[in-house]
Amino acid sequence: MSDNLAKVKELRELTGAGIQDCKTALSENNFDIEKSIEYLRKKGITKAAKKSSRDAAEGLAVIASNNSKACILEVNSETDFVAKNNEFINFCSEISKIALANNYNLETLLNAKINNSLIKDELVNLIAKIGENIKIRRIAYLENTNGIVANYIHNQQNENMGKIGVIISIDCQNKNKEVLDFSRKVCMHIAAMSPMSLGEKDLSVDFINKEKEILKEELKNQGKKDDMIDKILVGKLKKVISDNTLMGQKWIHNQDISVEQAVNDFGKEIKQNLIIKSFIKYKVGEGIEVKKTDLSSYGKELSTVRTGRANPKMLDGVRVEVYGQKMPISQLATVSIPEPQMINVQVWDKANVSAVDQAIRTSDLNLNPLVDGQLLRIAIPKLTEERRKELIKVLKTIAEKAKVAIRNIRRDSLEELKKEQKDKNLSEDDLKKNSNEIQKITDLKIAEIDKKLSEKEVEILKV
Repeated sequence: MSDNLAKVKELRELTGAGIQDCKTALSENNFDIEKSIEYLRKKGITKAAKKSSRDAAEGLAVIASNNSKACILEVNSETDFVAKNNEFINFCSEISKIALANNYNLETLLNAKINNSLIKDELVNLIAKIGENIKIRRIAYLENTNGIVANYIHNQQNENMGKIGVIISIDCQNKNKEVLDFSRKVCMHIAAMSPMSLGEKDLSVDFINKEKEILKEELKNQGKKDDMIDKILVGKLKKVISDNTLMGQKWIHNQDISVEQAVNDFGKEIKQNLIIKSFIKYKVGEGIEVKKTDLSSYGKELSTVRTGRANPKMLDGVRVEVYGQKMPISQLATVSIPEPQMINVQVWDKANVSAVDQAIRTSDLNLNPLVDGQLLRIAIPKLTEERRKELIKVLKTIAEKAKVAIRNIRRDSLEELKKEQKDKNLSEDDLKKNSNEIQKITDLKIAEIDKKLSEKEVEILKV
């Protein structure tokens, strides 16, 4: 039930719809958030979804550039605290400069040299030193020899990195300060308004068709006749396209004109022909689905904490890049425990042995398989007393994070109930009854978290 309450809260945040409408939408769509959003839009209850709360992670968007070329990359960490760490910041800065100078893709960047070591090895060392998983997630470039490449960082950590990074390529005849300043204004607009593409021709056909379907269904639900729907649809679709393309959006620095008009007006003012060629925007964590904190994910997280004994679940979080996708080891091999401190991974397909080996080595488990044909033997070192104490601290941190998440759901659910009661959608008795029910669920979940923590502590302390 706590999971359902969390989904109602999430859907309300995304759509602004009422609590009862959200409950109905979720129950009608098997608690699928995306389908529920479509359901609400077709009913005309909400116009469009906000950015999903699932798009979240920590880290930095980093830019290295000169006037004709820019490199943008995203480096993720587990917490914002690490994103402010000087060693993490320096690492991000150095690899961005190396990437810019050599045009590396993600794979070649990881195998490039930094301080006489491979970047991937320095990354492993940084992970070990800081104690959090760190990943170089993506990288892209823009280059323009017929104009300039400008950039902008929003929510700056320093002048070259922050939470949102934008780079833009603009054709121009004179690369002066005026053009550079204007280009940065366009970058600021992109950071704020998140256009999907430069113009209409760059928009996904699937996106346009889906919007057309939703708008048509909404108009039908409003009782509009078919001949009227086609006429109204033209204007509504035009609005959707302008709202989602850079050149069609309203200019944030002057809402009376579009970005296209702003570019043309500025070009006339400085007697230059400015043409925006392309742009790239990175928002830290965009597109990453954050793991929901419920008891099942909490249990899985506890099971992956390495103890002094072999446990096949330790490998559950490892993903292997094969067949053009990332797959769990359980779909590529048989995992067994021949001895208390040994894991055997029997890879089914010989062609995947190297990929499985690499995935385990580069995970945050600090394990080094010994390859014997298609069999990988993984020795689990015995824990020292000091390491046991460290792991207990890690476990308590994981448990506390889970408890905080459960309490946050309780807090948000109670706030939603109070709002519904204030809006006269809920009686005083129902408010009290539902509040008591939420508290019971919270107490039960907290007790289960403590029980799982206690069991794991016993496992770690067992010599």
